[in-house]
Amino acid sequence: MRRMILVTLTLLFTLPAMAGEDKSKQKRNEFEKKELARIAEKIRSGEIDVGKDYSTNVKTGRFHIIHADKLMMDCTNCHFGVRYRDDYQAVDKYKPYP
Repeated sequence: MRRMILVTLTLLFTLPAMAGEDKSKQKRNEFEKKELARIAEKIRSGEIDVGKDYSTNVKTGRFHIIHADKLMMDCTNCHFGVRYRDDYQAVDKYKPYP
């Protein structure tokens, strides 16, 4: 009986905190989506120049510039793993696609 009371009290105190975390996480996600949309619009309008090279080249490729430089995505979002099967196709197995 004591254990059940402790569990109930614990739940009463932790559930509202968890709900608050969900709301703050949801607000953060909404902010991030708005920020990504704002950056995307600036790229489309030409306000942010990401070049004309439609490739994943680290220095000049639009794909890499947009994701790594402008959106500040971590490289491990696309470049992952240490060992690959011979037939495995990842964004960057050995070097960026031409």
